[in-house]
Amino acid sequence: MSSNVASRLQEWRSRGLQYWNTLSEREKHLCVLLGPVITIWIIWMGIIQPIKAQRAQLEEQVGNSQQMLARVETMATQISELKASGQVSGNSVPKGSHQPLNRVVNQSAGQHKLVIKSLRSSGNGVQVTLADAPFTRVMVWLDSLEKEYQVTADRVQLEKAQQSGVVSIKRLELTRL
Repeated sequence: MSSNVASRLQEWRSRGLQYWNTLSEREKHLCVLLGPVITIWIIWMGIIQPIKAQRAQLEEQVGNSQQMLARVETMATQISELKASGQVSGNSVPKGSHQPLNRVVNQSAGQHKLVIKSLRSSGNGVQVTLADAPFTRVMVWLDSLEKEYQVTADRVQLEKAQQSGVVSIKRLELTRL
């Protein structure tokens, strides 16, 4: 096998020498001068430039990562200061976040003395239909859902009932923040 490779190399060398001997003196000088220039250009464009471009990209990524780290450290300091001042509790998990949304809505409505006519899951939230209820009670309930459970009303379709101050909730879409 090595003799096969050696014979091929010898063949290529002899062909190269034959070609070299057919060149004029001017062409030989041109090859001698331009050969190294072209070789250097190929090395520059094929190896050095890609390495430099990659290095610049990595340096930019490091800079971005350092900026992000600085922001995170600043935020961590602010959170620690807020916790120390008592403005933020150590447990920031919303009440009821471990329970399904339909259960949270059902329990909360019961606590606010609201009657749910229908409740069904839809995508990331629930759709609720309520029996006629005082407007202020519904608003207090929605405010409670948002503050205590991180649940917001995305869409509300309500109608005024016959009784003054009472509304009929035809469609209410609730989702967690």
